Amino acid sequence: MIFAAAALSGLIGILQGVGPEREQAIQTLADTSLSLTLTVLTEANWRGRDAAVQSLAKRQPPQIELLLEVSREHGKIATRRAAIRALGDLPKPGLCDSLMTLLVSGSDSVILDAVTGRVDCRADDFAPYLHSPDADTRRRAFSAYEEAGGGSSERYAIEFLDDPHHGVRHVAKTYLVSRGSGSLAAIGSVYGDLSRVGKSVALDLLGQIGGEVATERLMEAMSDQDWVIRRAATANLVRMDEGGLRERLISLMQTEDNPLVRDALDRAVEGSGQDNGR
Repeated sequence: MIFAAAALSGLIGILQGVGPEREQAIQTLADTSLSLTLTVLTEANWRGRDAAVQSLAKRQPPQIELLLEVSREHGKIATRRAAIRALGDLPKPGLCDSLMTLLVSGSDSVILDAVTGRVDCRADDFAPYLHSPDADTRRRAFSAYEEAGGGSSERYAIEFLDDPHHGVRHVAKTYLVSRGSGSLAAIGSVYGDLSRVGKSVALDLLGQIGGEVATERLMEAMSDQDWVIRRAATANLVRMDEGGLRERLISLMQTEDNPLVRDALDRAVEGSGQDNGR
């Protein structure tokens, strides 16, 4: 299919737009010569270039080598990342290795996101990036590692309880909560070595996991000298439904000297009283 200059300009205009005809234009581009796609990749705005990338993935067969070239060498980082995402969506076996060669290209987090869940990826491929100085890379590397069945997922999750970035701590928490009471021993083994932030995260984990063991761990934290930890423990004790908890909270109020913790205990006692009345 040969396009005149006016027709090419019209096609690029549609690809750059947001109208319902854009999807059909992408398919049209996939059915035409590669030279036209290369023109769009050069002349269009970011939406047009994104459409050109999609068309390369829609071709039969998909233009994997060209997508890899775009992901490595295109002058616009948004287009390189669009190509990476398109490659990640293709089911062709062996693509994980090709995508992993792109790491350290300035788009590590995008690459890790693209390969997460691919059956042709190995957990060990992601392990080196779990200690990246970039928090987003650490977060996505952990998700990819865990999805690939990494045998040390629990160990890394426990380490990440003390990570300085909340997003990394969040993926660690999500994983440990998913394991339920199976995470309690690992949390207990490191709790004493955690920072204030790490301890607060661990206490929140106990509150989400629940159960008698978690309740007792939270009660132990009420003896911590740091009032921030005591308040965090109180906030999570209110989630528990263990028998006799209200009386134990009332007892703690008698000895608590920090007004903020006392206020949290008061609200916890009031909440547990309402629960008991249902």
